[in-house]
Amino acid sequence: MEIRGSARLYGILGHPVKHSLSPRLHNQGFAALKSDSIYIPFDVDRTGPFLKRFLYSSNIHGLSVTIPHKLWAYRASDSSDRLSQICGASNTLLI
Repeated sequence: MEIRGSARLYGILGHPVKHSLSPRLHNQGFAALKSDSIYIPFDVDRTGPFLKRFLYSSNIHGLSVTIPHKLWAYRASDSSDRLSQICGASNTLLI
């Protein structure tokens, strides 16, 4: 897989994430579509202000969010859908 500087980055944010099949699944889809995109795991045990600044200043376009960061994802987002508002948590971030 060739990764260019123009590649759109997507990923899964959680801890642990090494067991996740999401990178393999999404990257196969991107390859089939000939999309200049890559899906990578972000194994992050704690969130904080740095993480939000990093996400919004990089070439990341979206994240699947898993335990333990769903509450953080909801709080870090600029907007949310009704279900996320009811739950107070988010499992997807579009950036």
